[in-house]
Amino acid sequence: EDVVSFTLHFAGHMSPIRLESDVHLRPVFELAIALLTAGAKIAHSPHLRARLSEVLFEVYLEPSFKPSRGDGRVAAGNGMAHGLLRVHPKAASELAPALLVLYGDVEQTGHEDKLMHRHRIARILKYLYTAGTDAHRQTFQRIAQDREGFVKFANGLMNEANSLVASCLSEILPEIRAFEQQQQDTTAWGRLSEQERTESNERHENNERMVAQKMLLCNDTMDMLTYMTSDKEIQKPFLLPELLPRLASMLLSVLVQLVGSRGLDIKVLNPEKYNFHPRDLVGQVCTTMANFAAYEAFQEAIPLTGYFNADLLPKTVKLVRKIRALAPAHLEALERLVESVNASHAQSADSEDRLGEAPEEFLDPVLYTIMDDPVLLPSGTIVNRPTIMQHLLNDPTDPFSRQPLSADQLVDAVDLKQRIEAWRRK
Repeated sequence: EDVVSFTLHFAGHMSPIRLESDVHLRPVFELAIALLTAGAKIAHSPHLRARLSEVLFEVYLEPSFKPSRGDGRVAAGNGMAHGLLRVHPKAASELAPALLVLYGDVEQTGHEDKLMHRHRIARILKYLYTAGTDAHRQTFQRIAQDREGFVKFANGLMNEANSLVASCLSEILPEIRAFEQQQQDTTAWGRLSEQERTESNERHENNERMVAQKMLLCNDTMDMLTYMTSDKEIQKPFLLPELLPRLASMLLSVLVQLVGSRGLDIKVLNPEKYNFHPRDLVGQVCTTMANFAAYEAFQEAIPLTGYFNADLLPKTVKLVRKIRALAPAHLEALERLVESVNASHAQSADSEDRLGEAPEEFLDPVLYTIMDDPVLLPSGTIVNRPTIMQHLLNDPTDPFSRQPLSADQLVDAVDLKQRIEAWRRK
């Protein structure tokens, strides 16, 4: 803790050259890497490990990967310090997995601290992925091959994205727009009492502070999803049944906010002030969708989300073409995806019409859709495997009995599956 405090103090007050001469940067770097990779076994406190990631961010991360401070301060460290993240073998082989674990662990550090910790971690991860060597990229691919660990991380990432999008785009930005419109109506504003105006101003100032913090992390989260899923090895786990529906649902939920009829609700006067960049956000979502455009499973998952409507994706394509938010290759992939989704949606609707009403026992008790992989829970309830696997990612209990539950307790309902398949064929 003393080393962390000392390094951050001098990083904030010394010039890069003085810092290099007065602080031995390599040993501090190696200590931070060692403690982060050891994780909770040695550095029990997530607060301490979060502070170690702050040292990496402030001293060793290249300035181009940090947001503008806006206070005239010179970024700490120098070329030698910044190069350690790229060339040090421990950083290449062990740092990214440790940071992904820490990304989840900082949940315990408090809401506002968590936002900034995750922002810093996300920026370091992006540097390792995009500016690192082949060894760094191979480390990310190795992480994706750990199915259980990566599914847990990806689920947490999408939980974060959903929470931030709901908070910023559905709640805070609409409140800011309403305040701006209220102030523009001078007659209505003048009718308010002094206390009402004071309370309204205080709430607005709090909204401005919160949305600026949250949008910073929201941008990082969506960006992380975009660049990671550009790698085919990392795409694979996102196609698993426990992740794919959540991925499709999360992406469409953002498009509904930005492109759908609610778009006017978030049209604030100075979006950059709040780190809100609608064009970039649309581009990130659509690039991620383009990364998965060739997968039939992704094409079929989109119409099944609660956010799908026939006009949303064509409208999105027109918008991104107009504002040039996508590279040509990604735009072509998105256009092909829209065609495939429309065909899949029409085929699915036709299939449901032909199947008619399914027997009650064939339906998932949570989603009320026909099961394709039914499993028996210890409570005696039968559910679709993807449904219960998604539930277990966030809550390790049987939703029907509230007793502890793990994936190895699920029993294949073989007889029911055979009857469902026979009914479909008939």
